[in-house]
Amino acid sequence: MKVISTEKLPIKLWLEDIEDSALNQAKNLANLPFIHKWVSIMPDSHLGYGMPIGGVVATKGVIVPNMVGVDIGCFSGDTKIPLLNGTQKTLKELTEIGKEVFVYSLDNNLNLVVGRATPKLTRKNAQLIEVTISGGETIKCTPDHKFMLLDGSYKEAKDLEVFDSLMPLYRSYESKDGYEHIKTASGTGIATHRMVAKQFLGEKKDTDITHHKDENWFNNEPSNLEYKDARLHSKEHRQNNPIFGTEEFKKKRLDSLKKNGFYNPKFKNKKKNIAVKNIDKYNKSDKKIEQDKLAGQRGKEYLIKYNKSEKGRKKSSEIGSKFGFGKKSNHKVLYLREVSNNEDVYCLTVEKYHNFALSAGVFVHNCGMCAVKTSLTEIDTETLKKIMGEIREQIPVGFKKHKEEQNEDLMPELYPKHLNPLKIVNEEYSNALKSLGTLGGGNHFIEIQKGDDGHIWIMIHSGSRNLGFTVANHYNKLAVELNEKWHTSIPKEWELAFLPIDSEEGQAYIDEMNYCVEFALANRESMMDRIKEIFTNYSPSKSILGCTFEQMINIAHNYAKLENHFGHNVWVHRKGATLARKDTIGIIPGSQGTSSYIVQGLGNRESFMSCSHGAGRKMGRNQAKKNLNLNEEIKKLNDKGVIHAIRGVQDLDEAPGSYKDIDWVIKQQKDLIKIITKLSPLAVIKG
Repeated sequence: MKVISTEKLPIKLWLEDIEDSALNQAKNLANLPFIHKWVSIMPDSHLGYGMPIGGVVATKGVIVPNMVGVDIGCFSGDTKIPLLNGTQKTLKELTEIGKEVFVYSLDNNLNLVVGRATPKLTRKNAQLIEVTISGGETIKCTPDHKFMLLDGSYKEAKDLEVFDSLMPLYRSYESKDGYEHIKTASGTGIATHRMVAKQFLGEKKDTDITHHKDENWFNNEPSNLEYKDARLHSKEHRQNNPIFGTEEFKKKRLDSLKKNGFYNPKFKNKKKNIAVKNIDKYNKSDKKIEQDKLAGQRGKEYLIKYNKSEKGRKKSSEIGSKFGFGKKSNHKVLYLREVSNNEDVYCLTVEKYHNFALSAGVFVHNCGMCAVKTSLTEIDTETLKKIMGEIREQIPVGFKKHKEEQNEDLMPELYPKHLNPLKIVNEEYSNALKSLGTLGGGNHFIEIQKGDDGHIWIMIHSGSRNLGFTVANHYNKLAVELNEKWHTSIPKEWELAFLPIDSEEGQAYIDEMNYCVEFALANRESMMDRIKEIFTNYSPSKSILGCTFEQMINIAHNYAKLENHFGHNVWVHRKGATLARKDTIGIIPGSQGTSSYIVQGLGNRESFMSCSHGAGRKMGRNQAKKNLNLNEEIKKLNDKGVIHAIRGVQDLDEAPGSYKDIDWVIKQQKDLIKIITKLSPLAVIKG
């Protein structure tokens, strides 16, 4: 690390030589009045807008749009997860088993659904806090893990307050037939097997029932359910449980009916005729109409009075307890406590819904990290070419978008908790729906790689598409206008206009920026899901059994987040830099045709626990097109056997020669990260 001390604050660089223009930007940062401690510059750094790409600063009281990644919250290994098969297991047990599981999740409308989840060890020796809820359960998690509140919004564990109401999951078994019944904060709930069957099997015919194949009524895994004709189902049950068809059963049933006079021939016809006439006559009378009105009013008054009475409240409590409702006092937070000892932590990645229920009966956000390790150890060139061709067919690149709006359920929620409406996000929402699951341009890529762990990997680099740019541009312009109005001392040409955190504009920008970070993750997840489906179709056995996938690793850049460094709460701006907190798993990709790395953060405080986000450019795009030799760059890739995207001079801005040596970049930050897996490119699609 090199330190420059000529400015108001030090500049710490993890590289020996930096271009003059980027250094001047770093010096501007070091002279700002709100910078905390120093300016950190990563080894991939180069010129950006206002702030160098690869720069990291912490600010006090302000946020700077031009300076502008999802953190991973996790749970202790003994945290229990309820599964759809009727059992529960700890996160550590699930991780050791290493298989996908089905869990309880909520969709964007807060309806109960089935989530497909992958367990993973996400951090070692992590700091924990305890969250105790009113049901008596204590949950151990990292301070940054998100809990779902009653309105469907999320709050990090460290920000929870006493009596905050968490989104509950109530589970009970009906006494009549033994089926599990589930509900959340509102509604009457649903039988679990009916919810699962509808999601995986579609709508049921009126003549069908939902059948558990293994006869275990608690096992509600999708593969264990089927629709079956009700008469056939009853016949099978009589065969499997003979008591229903025996003479003994028939005799008991008849004896009971005779005892009540039901079959006494003396009264049979008379009762029938009288009943039919009286009912028909009464139903047609004016008295019936008036009585219905009066009965409705009397019933309403009686029910209100009864429900408020001690007897009524007691009865409501008995019924609620029978079905498991209201048992846990709406899952309010009782208190928080820091845990003195650190532990390894685990989490689930839940496809599509990104949340899951704990056995403690509350819903939490899943962690996402974008590279995926597959079970494949080899892939032939012809198969690889087919896969890349299919990816190009299904995922738009460059300025292209989907022709139709994509599934809105995959979008981040428009956080109703915010006092400030998401003005720009709402304006761009329809456009974002068409951009969901698209790669974009510039240095964005999809790459198939071979790891030194012997496995085939999939890596995606993409962001929030035009949504993030539009939000940043709007608030930067707003900040410039306000800074001029306030006559701030920061020169306009520095392009570092700020918004106070406690201002309406600052809060609005934070809300919209966070939405863009979530949208970028949703975008990468959507693309990764499509690529996994393509891999499945071309895997050796033509089925999911032929190619399985580990948890997706996601690490973001270009964001600001409130963190505590050196005893102060500050806003850490990572522009082209990623989080490298101790034991955080991250990704540092190389350029087209060079190695990439899966890394583990060392938590170095000097860089505000950050590292580089890639190799970094060594020449601008136009310079690369002028100076690089097309044939030489193509030959570099062909000699390595890489299926690449360079076809003409217009593609040279993303050729390997336009970027720094990734191995040199990794070496410069050995005090920030350690290498877990080195990945070599096999095929690449560039934006």
